[in-house]
Formats: sequence, structure tokens, C-alpha cells
Amino acid sequence: MVQKRLTVSTDDTLMFIRKLKVNIAQKLLQNIGLITDISINSENYICEEGNHYMNISTAASYQTKAFYAKNTAKMDTGGRAFNIPQTIATTQKDSSTVYEELSSKYDVRSATFEEIVEISNALFEAGEISSKEHMLMTFDFERATNHLKQNVPGVPSSFNMCETPADRNGRRDWIAEFGARASKNFKFGNLIGYQSNMKAVNILQRLSTKVK
Repeated sequence: MVQKRLTVSTDDTLMFIRKLKVNIAQKLLQNIGLITDISINSENYICEEGNHYMNISTAASYQTKAFYAKNTAKMDTGGRAFNIPQTIATTQKDSSTVYEELSSKYDVRSATFEEIVEISNALFEAGEISSKEHMLMTFDFERATNHLKQNVPGVPSSFNMCETPADRNGRRDWIAEFGARASKNFKFGNLIGYQSNMKAVNILQRLSTKVK
């Protein structure tokens, strides 16, 4: 009996890997509430959110690469290298102390995105929030918006992925912002995204209610 060998071209292999990466990124962004109604175009892998479009492979890499680069470290054990969170080796502060320190330094009702990133980093390093919550709070919607405007044909100049306006200094009410994102997720039936954004609201409300 003559056996036929199945040959797979390099292009086919690369296409399969690319589709796999897109599907993983797609599920990741949906689960943390960054996108709602998803459809994938097999030609250019554009993700659709209502009437808006996002390049999954690019947008997903904005914060995930920075997140893993910052929060992992190498440890040599018996000649093997392991990636472990740096937070394991740190001493965690009392929960109330962490929130008191952050609430005295930041106003989440009028903060820049960079300040929210600093807050999220501090909470994550103290073990107060999960990696999923950290990723949600530090995903740069403005950078993703600018990327879409520059690289996706047909995106209007008025398009903005943020749900609430910022002032001229880039400050916005982040409780209102994440609340609006949660409402949008709920409207589109994305209950996972709704719950994720409401967790962010609860975290920021805890900071907002602390005595300055």
C-alpha cells in the first residue's frame, strides 16, 4: 500500500499561526470587556465593535507586552529559567494602607491615564487586584484610537474609543468612564465585559471614598 505524504507549505503554517493568535487575542479582549460584538475578516483580521474597527493583532499587543515585561522576572533554579511574578518576592502592605496612600495622592474623579496606570501598578504589586483587572485598567484606549485613525481606512476623525470626554489636560472622571464602558457592554449583551468594567468601578470607588 502506497502512503501519501501530506505536505503543508510555509505560508499555510504561518496563516494557521496567525489565525490562532487572532482568536486568542479576540477572546482575551472580549473577556476583559475591551470589545463587545466581534466579527473577524479573514483577509485583514479586523475586529468589529458596533461600527468601529480594531486590528486585533496590533491593539492587543499595546499593553500585554508591557504588562508581562514589567511583572515577570527570571529565576535560575537547577539550570532552568522560570518566569515568576515579581510580586511573589515582595512584602505586601495592608490593604487599607495601600488604598489610603493612593487616595491621598490621586483623584480618580479627575486623573490622567498615566495616573490610572500608576494606581493600577501599585494595586497590582500590592496584590490588591488581579492581572485581568490590571490589564483592563491599563489598556491605552487613546493610543488604540490614534492607531485606528492612522491605519484603518474610513475611521472618522471624531472617532474615540473612550466613552467620556477628557479635559484639555487629559484628565477625566474614571469612575464615570469605566461605568460607561460597563453600560455599553451590557447594552451589547457582553456580561463578562460588563462585570469586568464594574470591578474597575468598584476599585476606583474605594479610592474615591477615602478621606483626603
